Amino acid sequence: MKQRRNSPAEARTQKKTHTSGGRFRRIAAAMLAFGMTFSGIFPGNISLFTAPAYAASRDFTGPDVVCLDGKNREVPGNWEYVGKEWRYRKKDGTYVSSQWLYYQDKWYYADADGYLKTDGRVKLAGHPYYFDEDGAMITGWLLDSEDGRWYRIREDGSMTTGWINAGGYWYLFDPKGRLYMGGRHMADGHLYTFHENGRLAAGSFIRTRFYNLDGIHDPEGDMILYGKRKPPKTEEDKLTEQFSEIPPYWVNRFREDGWQFMWYTDKIYLSAPLTDRGIWYVKYTTDTDYKKIKFTDPEAVRMGFGEYIASVLRRTVKERDKMEEAVVGYDEFASGSSIAPSLPSYFADDENAMAAVMFCGYFDPAVREEMRENSPELAETIEELLRVTPDRKPEEYELSENGGMGFGGFGPASERVDSKATGPAAEGESGDRAQAETGAESSSASTS
Repeated sequence: MKQRRNSPAEARTQKKTHTSGGRFRRIAAAMLAFGMTFSGIFPGNISLFTAPAYAASRDFTGPDVVCLDGKNREVPGNWEYVGKEWRYRKKDGTYVSSQWLYYQDKWYYADADGYLKTDGRVKLAGHPYYFDEDGAMITGWLLDSEDGRWYRIREDGSMTTGWINAGGYWYLFDPKGRLYMGGRHMADGHLYTFHENGRLAAGSFIRTRFYNLDGIHDPEGDMILYGKRKPPKTEEDKLTEQFSEIPPYWVNRFREDGWQFMWYTDKIYLSAPLTDRGIWYVKYTTDTDYKKIKFTDPEAVRMGFGEYIASVLRRTVKERDKMEEAVVGYDEFASGSSIAPSLPSYFADDENAMAAVMFCGYFDPAVREEMRENSPELAETIEELLRVTPDRKPEEYELSENGGMGFGGFGPASERVDSKATGPAAEGESGDRAQAETGAESSSASTS
């Protein structure tokens, strides 16, 4: 038996200092390697748990002190590392077993033999919990490698069900806590449409159809098609993909400002100026006078929409200055990138076009990943301009090796009674959207 004075998390931190820094970028693949098991442990005192509020108010700074559930007391002892597993040995020589431990703001569970549960999903007293490789209970967004589904775990360890609004987007979880990804689903008496990334189509487009902030189709905001050619479904699906990355705030503001999209289905491009790269075939135009974005190619929509956003931000001195500083930073970032978009010299004096390139770069998931890794301050500035809030759903490359992205924990779940699910279009609930912005959660979603 080998004893150590540090804790599982502390030992893990020391180990990570010797690992390759490239691991983080390979999380999307590496995190799918850990296994999931169910234990069937049912500790009798878990339903009587009363420690979260007490534990959250304490500052456990000592390396060898834990708090046990239901006891509201500190328990001195030592962490022991045995066969690549951790146990907590009390001063009387016995091990903490079949109990929850609260240590340095995190929750752990010791099984009947005193070993911490690690790496996966465990069912305790009828509740599923997730633990990381250090044994800490995972909270926040999580991608389960076993079923490939997204979950969002509350601070008490229970699964989010029903509606949440995170990062300015609506998400819906089924009664088992699984995130709906794409398709149409019934909730609150409404049939809602979702993007493949799980975001509700609210303040967004699905093909050429506009959906308002309640997630309801508004025909007055639909795109207008000009031309005899009817676009095939594959082209319309490209439109849906483009808008799945644009924040709802801006799409809704576009509509409220009286703007409209016009798709010229018979045209290949709208203009062809001579640039330092030869002829540049422009497939969009943003008309700020008549409030129209005209395009010939669905993939040109983000560029046109980026110019619209720039025209709005330019109205205030503070946002204009911040955007112009960000454009300078983006130009430096793009010069060292092999995938970030840039413009030919013809557009060098067009401030809106230059800002649009920056926004297009951010809307591309691959460019956004590179930006967050190599120019994090630039990414944060762009997110501030676009009103993307910090509580957004993470992307796979941002997750830990266990598929989780925690936001702190207050304790395990026992009995939890959720209120009725209320989505963005819930009738007679005018305060729902404002409440959801603060992270309100609810349940009782059903599928069609």
